[in-house]
Amino acid sequence: MTVGDGKSQCRKMTLCCASRSGAVLASCLSALLLLPGLTAAAPGSAAGGPGNGPAAGQASSARQEACVQAAQEMEDESHPETLPEKPTPPSKAGTLELHGTFRYLYGQGRFDGRALSPRTGRQEAFREKEILPTFRTRLYLDYHLDDHWAAHTAVEDNRVLNDHELDHRAHVFRAYVTGNYPAWRYYAGRFGYKSSWGNIFDTTIDGIRIRAERKGKRAAQLVAGRIGTGQNRREGFLVSAFNIVPKKGFSLEGVYTRFRNKGNRDGKWNEQEVASLEPGYYFTPTAFLGWEHLFAKGRDRRESVGSQYGYTLNFNLGDYFYTDPGSRRIRLHYYHQPQASVIVHTMNGWPGFFDTANQRLGMKGWGLSLDYVLARGVLLTLEGYDLKSIRRSPLLGDLRQRVLGGSITFGF
Repeated sequence: MTVGDGKSQCRKMTLCCASRSGAVLASCLSALLLLPGLTAAAPGSAAGGPGNGPAAGQASSARQEACVQAAQEMEDESHPETLPEKPTPPSKAGTLELHGTFRYLYGQGRFDGRALSPRTGRQEAFREKEILPTFRTRLYLDYHLDDHWAAHTAVEDNRVLNDHELDHRAHVFRAYVTGNYPAWRYYAGRFGYKSSWGNIFDTTIDGIRIRAERKGKRAAQLVAGRIGTGQNRREGFLVSAFNIVPKKGFSLEGVYTRFRNKGNRDGKWNEQEVASLEPGYYFTPTAFLGWEHLFAKGRDRRESVGSQYGYTLNFNLGDYFYTDPGSRRIRLHYYHQPQASVIVHTMNGWPGFFDTANQRLGMKGWGLSLDYVLARGVLLTLEGYDLKSIRRSPLLGDLRQRVLGGSITFGF
């Protein structure tokens, strides 16, 4: 396979998108900026919006939910004599809640590398730049059937201000029910789920989720269903287990994920199988450092992809709440991920750039984000990535992307 030389021909090569083959780079940048990961919640945070947790339709993980209770236990044990008795929350049975967010996003991406020229038979340098302002509206409606069961729906509308052909008009992106009991939680329908930090899996899934927890220290869950649409539609499952020792601060999480594209053998990633194991340490309930080890393999367009190893380094400092002006969170990540380990990444960079023309080059580099609550219900987010390809191929080499983005979100 060869790629034409010149700016226009290189552009065609570089604008191959992992989520939609042949889409323009602007659509890919739009997708990465519109992901909910831009304000995904840290353990114990208000889950990215004025509506808390699953009621807001946000993705979450076993780590996040278990750490909420574990962090509280750490605080309780530190100040046992000063804690007042917690009042019983009022019943929400029969109540209807409406809330939403309005977000303006601005993103700029630079994409560099070398691509094979059919004219010279050598790799020649290319450079692309894209700027994309977007506006997103999300409205959530939750109905509490009783103190244990609730129904959740959400509608999303995305507008690309400088290219309306990329708009994704109003559509239902959440529609599910939840059941909550002391040690169990159930989900069924269309919901969002993020595995661990989202370095492997963070997307909407049509299916079920069953989670069991013990005193906020241990949690295990099963997620099964369908993701994607069209040629990228895949079915599979995910199982995870999480354990934390509150008094010591140590944690351990393991996740196994497997998804297959049975309907289209020539589609992207016929099968992916990823296992991860992350030991970590909580310096405080909101200061965490973890090392996630990755093992991945699969089949891409009927071609086997052998076992590949990678890792990510994850650091979280602080936490934010929409109701607490001045609260903030900083996150720093280092990625060294083979392409097979990325199913749907939470980052607001573009991992698919390193799989242009099905080259599966993998990525390595840094990501940094800052979330700051300016006023009640007003969130500012700044985010940046500097990523490079892990390896080269005869077609592509020395790929690099630098992405800067910012958003301001108003919620009610």
